[in-house]
Parts: sequence; C-alpha cells; structure tokens
Amino acid sequence: MPTLKSFSGPIREPGNCGCDGPDVPGNSTEGPGLVPTIEPCGPGPGEEQLPGNQPVSDSTYQCSLAVSLQGTVDNARRIAHELGVRPYRIFMVWQERQRNREWIECRRMELIPCKLKTMESVDLELSQAGLEPDGAVKISEVSPAQVNEDDLRGYLDGSLWGKDDPDREFFYEVRLHLRCPDETVRNVSGGTKVRRFVLATEPSLDASRMQWKFGLVDQKIARSRKLVDQTIAPDQSHSPPRPRLVP
Repeated sequence: MPTLKSFSGPIREPGNCGCDGPDVPGNSTEGPGLVPTIEPCGPGPGEEQLPGNQPVSDSTYQCSLAVSLQGTVDNARRIAHELGVRPYRIFMVWQERQRNREWIECRRMELIPCKLKTMESVDLELSQAGLEPDGAVKISEVSPAQVNEDDLRGYLDGSLWGKDDPDREFFYEVRLHLRCPDETVRNVSGGTKVRRFVLATEPSLDASRMQWKFGLVDQKIARSRKLVDQTIAPDQSHSPPRPRLVP
C-alpha cells in the first residue's frame, strides 16, 4: 500500500493555480509521474465555467430524478402504515380562539407517510403541575411533496400563524391509532392520549433520502387550577374545520 505524503505549497494569488510548469507534480506528460487530469487549473480569465462548476437551475432541479420519484417513495413508505408497524398519527393543527373564548380548528393536516422516533426519549419530570413531559422526539420520512418548509413552521395563507396573536396557535398533535374497535370504551380517558408538540429544531430536507426531518418538544400549555388544559379544542378530527371568523 503506498504511503500517503502531505504537501504544502506556496500561497498563490487568486487565479494562479500553479499548474503552469511541467515540473509541477501531476503535470507530467509521460513516464511514471503521469497523473491524468481534466482541466486541472479551471477556466482562465474571461472563459466560461467548467461543466462541473456550472450552477444547477431550479428548473433542472425540479425535473431531477429524486423529485420525480417522490410519489413512488411515498407509496412505498405508506405500506408500513398499512401494515400496522407505525402506530403514531401526526397532525399539524392551526387553531383560533373566538370571542366566546372557545378554541376552534381552522385547519388540520395529517402527515403521511411519516416516522416518529422515539417516544421513550421524552422523560416525565415532576413539577408543580404534576408529571410533565420533557425531551424531544424525532420525526422523519415526511414527504416534501406534501408539505414545504413554511408549512412545517406553521405558516397559513402566507403568514406565520400565531405570531403576535395569543388567540392563534399552531402545534403538532400526536396520538396513537385505535388498536381495537372497543378501545375507546376500554380506555379510562375515552380514547387514545392526545399529545401536543411544537418545533424544537430547524426542518431539514434530506434530499438523498427524499424526506423532511425535524424535532419536536412538548408544548407547555396553559392549565386551570384543576390542571385542565385550557387550549385544546373539542375533538373535530372526524368533522371538517369550522370557518374562521374575521373580526
């Protein structure tokens, strides 16, 4: 195995790559020192960029193989949901409080396909309000074809929902699928637990795996003296959102 050698050359001015002379390592045209190269010095002054250095336009990116295959990848990932190996459902919820102080949903979107990892990373910490979750969960395999970065941040109709307005809220709702038909009856709470999260990390587009990735933390929500959540709207998951009232 050849021995790797380190090399440090002189500091050169911009545009001078030092590849002009035949004595420079890698510039030999024959013999054992020949190192095949393609335009090692790059374009000169006034010349166009080399093909490998030309920018990729948005139109080229939009017609790329990875973008065109997103629908096929989403269909394949959906199979895991249908097989029952992904028990958590994740919704993006936009809420607004009306004049009567009642919260109503303005929009709800379920992320599918998606993957939650892992709920056990959320610890239960004892506080004055009782046991409260502390820690982050990771969400991955969210489809770039379904949502964009603004959607994941909570934008609605071009504006950031809830910014400078305490009567508007955006959050992520996480709940389990009902495993059995009678689970609502068997559970003391009347159904699966509803967990509410907010963004904890910047949404990251992993284009090589065709997915959005981000982290969520528990939303610290207002509670009454009896520790009742004051900001959860009535369950409207099976009915269309009510129209938003404009003051």
